[in-house]
Amino acid sequence: MSYALLKDPVGRCKIMTYTSAGAVVAGTMAVVNDMLVYNLSAAAGSGERVKGVFETGSNGIVLPKQAALAINAGDEVWWDTGADEIDTTNTNVNAGYCMEDAAASDSTVRIALINNNVG
Repeated sequence: MSYALLKDPVGRCKIMTYTSAGAVVAGTMAVVNDMLVYNLSAAAGSGERVKGVFETGSNGIVLPKQAALAINAGDEVWWDTGADEIDTTNTNVNAGYCMEDAAASDSTVRIALINNNVG
């Protein structure tokens, strides 16, 4: 399980509360109704209320990225739920946009979490 690092003050992010489908660990990512969410709180099991960030402010969020993949600032990025990492494969869950270049040798990438897949 990968942990994310929220770089922006929570007050500048958009937050939602959702009902968990199972155990949730704070600091991890979840997909809620096709939206990628950073979990601010935890849940021991299903049916509990969890707070999560679904859109970040200007400093974004640092997430693990696919190994050996270079991502450029401005590139649209996706979350691979199987690998728990950001990549550029548009069949995964849309995550937003890369905020600064990440070299192939980098293990993380800073993105603006923007749920483009929600109408």
